Amino acid sequence: MSQYQLLIKNVKIIDGISDIASRGDIAVSNQKIVKVGNLEGATADKVIDGRGLTACPGFFDIHTHTDRTIMNTPTADNLILQGITCALGGHCGSSSAPAYNEEYFNAKDSMQVQRERTWTTFDEYLKEMEKVGVGINMFHLVGTNALRGSVLGMGYNRPATEEETKKMCELMEDAMKAGAYGVSYSGDAGVASHWITFNELTEILKVCQKYDGVYSPHTRHHQYQYFSGEKGKSIYGLYDGPKGEMFVGRYHGLLEASEVCFAANKCRLHISHITPSTIIYHPHSAALDRALAESTLEDIIDAPAAKGLDITFDVLCVDYSIGAEKNIAGELLSGVLIRPDWMKDMTAGELAAEMAKPGCAEKLRDLFEAGHIKVGMLHPVQDPYWFECFRVIRSKCKEHEGKTIAEIAFAKGKPTVETVYETLYEVLCEIVAADPEATWAFIKDKREFNCMNTFMKHPLATVGTDMGRIVPLVGAAENMAGNQTRYGCGPYLFQGFIEYLVKATRRDSVMTLPQAVKRITSFPAQKVLHLENYGVIRENAWANLVLLDEEKLSYNIDFTNPAIAPGGVEYVFVNGTAALEKGKLTGAVAGRVVRKGGQYE
Repeated sequence: MSQYQLLIKNVKIIDGISDIASRGDIAVSNQKIVKVGNLEGATADKVIDGRGLTACPGFFDIHTHTDRTIMNTPTADNLILQGITCALGGHCGSSSAPAYNEEYFNAKDSMQVQRERTWTTFDEYLKEMEKVGVGINMFHLVGTNALRGSVLGMGYNRPATEEETKKMCELMEDAMKAGAYGVSYSGDAGVASHWITFNELTEILKVCQKYDGVYSPHTRHHQYQYFSGEKGKSIYGLYDGPKGEMFVGRYHGLLEASEVCFAANKCRLHISHITPSTIIYHPHSAALDRALAESTLEDIIDAPAAKGLDITFDVLCVDYSIGAEKNIAGELLSGVLIRPDWMKDMTAGELAAEMAKPGCAEKLRDLFEAGHIKVGMLHPVQDPYWFECFRVIRSKCKEHEGKTIAEIAFAKGKPTVETVYETLYEVLCEIVAADPEATWAFIKDKREFNCMNTFMKHPLATVGTDMGRIVPLVGAAENMAGNQTRYGCGPYLFQGFIEYLVKATRRDSVMTLPQAVKRITSFPAQKVLHLENYGVIRENAWANLVLLDEEKLSYNIDFTNPAIAPGGVEYVFVNGTAALEKGKLTGAVAGRVVRKGGQYE
């Protein structure tokens, strides 16, 4: 009889804790690592010769929305391909439970979950996921949108009463007792938590702190905002508040995160996808971006930490954010927050036809300058150079393909001001008129662009994907081909963490591989969620492991076919079971729904 179920021999080991790699053997039995070191002469049911490979703890994605779709694709193919074995869901205020108000759930949540709801409480939601099974280890936050929607229903666009706040705190306590790891929040306009008061949030966080939970905010005014001009007319991405906050709102939103945690008995804080607190829109050097990032870290992270707040943050793993191939006409239409009369009830096809007509460029310019359109993650009034962030991916006009909208516009040879404020709209019409099916992709997210390396080097930083979809590799290309306008179908879905590792350790030389691995293993597990047995290679840790071929580590950004596996990921084990073997998915569903304080911690 073999001593162990799995034995990985002669492998380079990055244990998730040390900054120096070692060499040895790893033995696994009963889903846990039982021995690490020189195990010469040991026997196992399955033996892997690790020569030429590097063993790391399974990667932990601290910022995802994969809880939305993992029950539809339990094998979690696109996560396994990039070595992700653990993920924290329920971010940005948007958990799928509690769900006490049917009207709110049907209006705001059911399309995202894409399955019939069989739950009301947070415990029932986790039980449903446990019944379905998951291919990775899932950890959950409860969202303030779900709390407010459950109590206030569709009348959430107001402050809660004292009694309603008390009821939200009761639901928060239920969720924490059921195994939630904390609470998430979003202050974006239009979502239920946009109207939450400081007092409401403080009371909810006091419950979170009571159970050693973590507060993870998508901070107020995180997006590029523009004033709507109509008080109370609030749509996602459109700012509604004091006019002065348009320019300092992001700083105050970030600062508010620590302020409310201090008020809530120093509730632990983890800021989601941090951005520079000060925004500079016009073209500028990377040096200025680095200075903005350093200033943000001093004010938003270091100062509260010096006052005794347990604070961490994450930065996105790629600089194109959630960029994906999308139909240009459809993207423009979906970004219109308040439609003018000429655009009422218009479809994407009808807009494309309109863009081929004389005079449409002027109408588009008026629409953009009114501030009632959001393009990707940008508001064009606040950043008139938004057009350098989009690249044409597919077009019947091959002269357009592979170029940014800015490159096409500036090639006209007109003065800069005329190009930015006039020629741009002529170019948009020209591109769509040449091919109504033309697509583009968001390739530069200025919220983090040129700041990521500065952010991720900070000792309190970790890295997340902000992933919203789980996609099976088999049939993925066909699935995406019919859903090009679906939110979040970009290359990062399949290879974001490997892109991060390659850029951080090779292209930019920000840190060594052991340091980069620590950011996505032990740090999120132990520092953020207080999990002792995840994110490390040591005895008694759960056997979540990734075997890499360092020389083959690579990624390929192809927006037309994002379903490409990264290079260099050879094996992935989830709780001791192979989910990826010699680069091939096994289809195993060996993950768990991990509850705070439960048996699988």
